[in-house]
Amino acid sequence: MLVGLLVTSACGPSAHDGEGRYDLERRHYEAAADRVAFVAECLNEGGFSVSVYQDLSLAVNVPPEQLEAMAPVEDACWQEAESRYPPAPPPTEGELYDLYLEAAICLEAEGYEIPEAPTRETWTDAYPDEVFWFPHAFVPNVSESAWLRINRTCPQPGVR
Repeated sequence: MLVGLLVTSACGPSAHDGEGRYDLERRHYEAAADRVAFVAECLNEGGFSVSVYQDLSLAVNVPPEQLEAMAPVEDACWQEAESRYPPAPPPTEGELYDLYLEAAICLEAEGYEIPEAPTRETWTDAYPDEVFWFPHAFVPNVSESAWLRINRTCPQPGVR
């Protein structure tokens, strides 16, 4: 089970109780990471070989004949994980655009070159099927540990 990590902000807070929207997004990402890590640990304790990919999906290394037996264990693990680390509601299109702008600033502060953002109208008109500007897509291939560090420091908006 993961224990909370201290994350320093490269992006400054704004109005709400000293915590900006992107700071709140960091906490949502951390909860999502903790939730997935909890499920992986729970399944491993249940006798199923599972790890977490850098995109927070589960890598299941279980023979096909064990998948049926794993399903109820996985359901119970997810239920417990969601009660411990509840997912946040998704941001609206406009909020997501604003969060992407903040993510770009944060990634640039980490040394990554992020192209200029499209206008809000262009971006929201393209959302979700034709979005062509996503700040984390401009981070070059990095190791899994570097990617996890980047996402803890500058989380991908909307990850719940």
